[in-house]
Amino acid sequence: MNLNNIFKDIVDMHPSRIVVYNNNGDFFYANISYIEAQNIDISDKKNLNFDKIKPCNITLEYLKEKLSVSKKFSIEMERNSAWFESIFFYANAKYIVHISFNITTLKEADRKIYYHANYDSLTALPNRSFFKKKLNHTLDESLQNGSKTALFFIDVDNFKKVNDTYGHNIGDKMLVTIAKRLVNSIRKDDIVARIGGDEFVIIAKNIKNIKNAKQLAFKLQEKIKQPLEIDTNIFNVSLSIGIAIYPQHAATSDDLLKNADIAMYEVKKEKRDGFKIYRKLMSNRAATRLLMQADIKRALKEKEFVMHYQPVVDFHNNSVVGAEALVRWYNTKKGILEPKDFLELVLSGDMEKEFGCMVFSKVLEDLKILNKNILDKKLTISINISKEQFFNPSFCSDLEDTSKKYNIDRSQIELKIVESQVMQNISVAKDIIKKLHLMGFKIVLDDFGVEYSSLNHLKLFEVDKLKIDKSFIKNMIKDKNDLNITKSIINTAKLFNLKVQAEGIETKEQYLKLRDIGCDYSQGFYHSNPLPIDDFINYFNKT
Repeated sequence: MNLNNIFKDIVDMHPSRIVVYNNNGDFFYANISYIEAQNIDISDKKNLNFDKIKPCNITLEYLKEKLSVSKKFSIEMERNSAWFESIFFYANAKYIVHISFNITTLKEADRKIYYHANYDSLTALPNRSFFKKKLNHTLDESLQNGSKTALFFIDVDNFKKVNDTYGHNIGDKMLVTIAKRLVNSIRKDDIVARIGGDEFVIIAKNIKNIKNAKQLAFKLQEKIKQPLEIDTNIFNVSLSIGIAIYPQHAATSDDLLKNADIAMYEVKKEKRDGFKIYRKLMSNRAATRLLMQADIKRALKEKEFVMHYQPVVDFHNNSVVGAEALVRWYNTKKGILEPKDFLELVLSGDMEKEFGCMVFSKVLEDLKILNKNILDKKLTISINISKEQFFNPSFCSDLEDTSKKYNIDRSQIELKIVESQVMQNISVAKDIIKKLHLMGFKIVLDDFGVEYSSLNHLKLFEVDKLKIDKSFIKNMIKDKNDLNITKSIINTAKLFNLKVQAEGIETKEQYLKLRDIGCDYSQGFYHSNPLPIDDFINYFNKT
């Protein structure tokens, strides 16, 4: 067998489709793969002429023109859901060879690579990278035609709490539903993308004015507010939306995104569940906020946070029985700062766990000092617990580990939780409180009477003490309604064998009235300001 016969056998059996034409486009040869795929009769050479078949929908003249400037010409085509790449080239300057490869697998791989590079795998929306390309392209169009583009920066309110409380599976399902609702709320040419955990953006093209942007924001909110059912759980979802408009609020895509984000944060800071249009003043506040958050992180490392203790007095014998721990920041430049000056920045800067652990550790540290200096009495220290801390999956184990480290009697610690925070997930809150009780901690329900105040909740949560909100104490002498509410809370507590503590007592008249109506414990400036640990010990020894 000569070499030509060997090569012919190889070409005949090759899986690629191979056909050869002469320089006039007349059929010359086809291998088995081509014949079977095209289902042709190779003896009918007239009907197999290049211009009759028009492979890849091109003419012989067009092909020769392409091959006059390049050694080969290639083209990709889709046929019957399969992709093929065709390569044309001259052989011996007399023949035109056409080889067709099935590239469906490669195309599918490319499609998957492209998809994963540009789309969010959970929601199937464009991801951050693809969004940036889309935004840049849209702004280029706006620049050319003089139109306006609005960018909506959207954050799902309290999503972290849903994830921490119900798990990531529920959280993911919530994000998918929200994504669908956003897509169904926008106009045909607008673009929705997911750029982070619970962060979405919308590019709204050809916005005429701010009024149009506001109308879309209202529509988004109304769509999202419809109750959302996931695995038998009903959720009421809300959004915080920041809006920036090109070119009014920014000249570049990066600045437009940044300013929409800044506007969104202004909504978060105030009340959530709303929207704001960007204003330049917001950038100044955002810069200040970032500097402050960086300073808080530095202060945590350099241990500038300390605890002050406001005495709690027993109405029955006028003796100090404990204190509420209140954090203070000994800022080197601004002096002593109270929580109202920095706590919101801690919670919004992803520092709540580190900050909460720091507070708990410092309280236990100080409690050891108290126990060494006050031998004849075990005082109880109350610690404020934020909703972010309370629903954090590691909350109970963190408290357990830290209290073991300091070897503290846990019955000396009261964990103060706000009534509204436990209402956000009653079943989970009930389990957490039960676990904390088993560990030996006491539970105080703070701000009782402000929002829910259900007797059933007292039975469910099995708390040890109710704390009357200072808003009722402030005007109780002059306002009969506040006095009656206070009496009602005290009587309710007694039905459940709970102790009652009033905070915000500033006058003797308030103190005496609360004592007369059966309140158990008193706290407020009437007794003392919050004190550093050494001053608190001195205060205790003098009373």
